[in-house]
Amino acid sequence: MDFKNYIEDIDFDKIESYRINRGYDISCTFMINKYEILDKSGNSLPNSILDSNNNLNTTAELVASIDNQVVIRKFKALFHESDEESFSNEHPLYKIGLLLYKNDRIVKGINISFNQGLFSGTDNVKLKLNQQDFENFRLFFYQDLKHELYEAANYYGNIGLKWKDFSYPNSFYYNPHWKSYETTITTPILCLNFNSVRAEIETNEKLISSAQLKRLEYVRNYPFRLKKEMFLKVFDLYNQIRKDYELPELKGEIENIIPFFVKLQHVLIPNNDEEDIQLSFKCWDEEHGLFIRINEKDDKIEIE
Repeated sequence: MDFKNYIEDIDFDKIESYRINRGYDISCTFMINKYEILDKSGNSLPNSILDSNNNLNTTAELVASIDNQVVIRKFKALFHESDEESFSNEHPLYKIGLLLYKNDRIVKGINISFNQGLFSGTDNVKLKLNQQDFENFRLFFYQDLKHELYEAANYYGNIGLKWKDFSYPNSFYYNPHWKSYETTITTPILCLNFNSVRAEIETNEKLISSAQLKRLEYVRNYPFRLKKEMFLKVFDLYNQIRKDYELPELKGEIENIIPFFVKLQHVLIPNNDEEDIQLSFKCWDEEHGLFIRINEKDDKIEIE
């Protein structure tokens, strides 16, 4: 069911937003077609803001309570009818819940998984959003409901590794700390074949632009002639500093040797299309690493 039609059928004058099923004391196991969620005592928890008796999930942490009618009208106006489906058909694991009130009585609950792009009412109605509405809905959580860490404060692990759960071009993770999108890409830069790396796209709370996607494609399909040129530049740098770092002399095909000393770890696509793409490498300098700027407009390769 469209989110728009679902919301329009509900008469409400207050919204409460919650984090649910978070923390190190909570365990989660994927069973057949569903998740089993347990608290530290081994008690089963609902994969929902409300349990089967319509009681509040015992793990629920209130984030915001909104009865400002301007904000509520803004919320209702977020959604539009569309045939476009959400991003995923996988089984949901809900970490956010909304409760909608009328005269201080709960009239409906909504379960939310931004990680998976899945949503449902507490009446088990599956809700769908087009991509534009999805992005607007997510921004509403940051700006109006103050869920600044809603994707970080869960039991999936370190926020710095979240990008590994996402794969370009099918999925992106929104990092609320840097206001950027992250995903995994493969690239031939400074490796024998291809290497999987973290790609970060700066957006400043806006959508990824088509120009940024083209620049990401440039990194994914980095030209062979420039790949060889970058190998030579890094090899020259290695020879300049190897005595300072007490590194061995390298002999043989540099394309086969350099990848043992230098590995691309991070690609940054800036918000400003005029700025260079930044590449960060793990190298012989474990403290500082190696940074290279590239630009598709003039085939730039600049080692910092």
